[in-house]
Amino acid sequence: MDDKPKPPPSISSASATTPPVVHELSAAPGYTLGALDFAKPTLTSPVTPLQAQGYTLAPLTFSAPGWGIGIGCPRVSVDLGGRPPDISADAKERMIAALVIRLTQMQTERPSRTLYRNSKVVMDCVEELARKEKITVSNRTLREQIVNPAFERWKNPEQ
Repeated sequence: MDDKPKPPPSISSASATTPPVVHELSAAPGYTLGALDFAKPTLTSPVTPLQAQGYTLAPLTFSAPGWGIGIGCPRVSVDLGGRPPDISADAKERMIAALVIRLTQMQTERPSRTLYRNSKVVMDCVEELARKEKITVSNRTLREQIVNPAFERWKNPEQ
């Protein structure tokens, strides 16, 4: 038995005995390792170095609010003393009562559906009621003045 390790099959026995070939590369005349001529920026004369007029290592004289978890830019709100009601009181009562009836109908038609204050079905119903009353207001106003009170009455009928 031969204890010598055998070379891998990809290397032939002739290549294992031949020394490796070394190639010497000679530099071309005028070869440089510096920056290329076309890459150098052209400088205009005279070159004026940048200078600082004055600086300090002290902390800044102003402060900004800290940003972190739960801390952010404060919200600025303006109170103009309230706004006039966009929907008259009698129209509001009629629309709230009609929406409570409609919410009950929608819930009994599909008991598995959960009705939310801002869901499309509810808002479509409120917009239809507003068209019947000839009221043109934003969806936010409808939600604040009609939908929210209607949901409170619908969920707590004894009040």
